[in-house]
Amino acid sequence: MQAVTQDKPVRLEQAVLTNYGILFCLLAISILFSYHPVQPTPASKTDQSAAAIQQITTLIKQNVQAGHPVLFIDERQLLVYGMISDAQIYVPYDKIELMEMAMARNTAYSQKFSTDIKNQKYSLIVSEVLPAWLKPFKKNQFERDWYENNVWVDVVSTPILAHYTPIYTNVDLGFAVYAPNRMVGIPTGWEKQEC
Repeated sequence: MQAVTQDKPVRLEQAVLTNYGILFCLLAISILFSYHPVQPTPASKTDQSAAAIQQITTLIKQNVQAGHPVLFIDERQLLVYGMISDAQIYVPYDKIELMEMAMARNTAYSQKFSTDIKNQKYSLIVSEVLPAWLKPFKKNQFERDWYENNVWVDVVSTPILAHYTPIYTNVDLGFAVYAPNRMVGIPTGWEKQEC
């Protein structure tokens, strides 16, 4: 760009970026990479989401008991955007905080969570579909989420599945609504079986 001059007079070749062909190619490549055709969202996916929100709203209206709020471990965007009324919603214990405390082995936090679940403090729990089984560690395989999965199962899934049962599951959208066993007639004390 010839912004710097040397002490000794030296013949400088033309700077690369003053070549208009190269500048045009750089501009064209930038435009091509930034162009992304926008595809409309399929109506079936939108309808499925609306139906799932309606189902959650109905379950909350039917099952919320005084003094027993609803715990949203996952799907909190429904609260943020006002798609579901935030009355009777319990704020702590979101997915990220639970995972951080589980990975940090914060036993006081985990014990408080387990006690709240055991006492069936919540009318409903909205979460991802909870895994019930531990993943084995295999030394020569590249699956690295076995540790995170196993910590999540130990700290979150096992207590919830012992005292709550899914009453609504949406596999396509990846979430479930869990109700206390006392509400659906399942005896408490179920424990995870390992195979």
